[in-house]
Amino acid sequence: MLATLFISRARIPLAACLPNGRHQHHRLRQSLVTFWTETKLGIRYVWSSWTFRSILFIYMVFGIANAFIATLPLYLLRFVIADDVESYQQYAATFSFMLGLAFVLGSLGYSLIGKALHPGKTVKTTLILLPMLFLTLGFIHHAMLFFAIVFIIGLTIVILNVTIGAWMPKIVSPAYMGRTYALLDPASLSMKSLALLLCGWLYPKLLSLPMMYVLFSLLLVIGALINWQFNTL
Repeated sequence: MLATLFISRARIPLAACLPNGRHQHHRLRQSLVTFWTETKLGIRYVWSSWTFRSILFIYMVFGIANAFIATLPLYLLRFVIADDVESYQQYAATFSFMLGLAFVLGSLGYSLIGKALHPGKTVKTTLILLPMLFLTLGFIHHAMLFFAIVFIIGLTIVILNVTIGAWMPKIVSPAYMGRTYALLDPASLSMKSLALLLCGWLYPKLLSLPMMYVLFSLLLVIGALINWQFNTL
């Protein structure tokens, strides 16, 4: 509410909002043509290299993993581990805390030892671990063990994410950095949206909760295998 009030009262010069002046219709068409041309260049650049294709599929795995960790663990807490709503609320807060703690500690730890790790081997190891950890999580009924595995999953995700993020500037041409991320990020978000849609459609009418963990683990395995097919890391 306060942010809306401040924005509404802001007085921003027109030159700052439209540094190139007001757009005419022909300029808009020209901008769309330029956008489409740049997009095609980015797609060709990414698809021209097996390494970049591997990274594209890794980002798609990211999307599935993010959708998975955002939904199914909470279902497991609510319907399997927690005895009542109050316990579930406490467990859900603990789940968020453990995941956030893993992200913070994983980022700090990687900043210390990341230079000693080989990017290709690190990516392959994490892609093997993720499906195994997710599948194990689906059959856990003990709260402490559940949070321990969630913490390890968080570490695995952040190591994979930081490894790719730190490696990208070293292999991508500076002229194509924006075009590359303009393809990778939407690919990850699209897979996350599709995975969330799949989760809402299948559970609980069509598949049980353990089978949902099996399904999503298989999707991660397929993504990892596709990545390995293209992988030259």
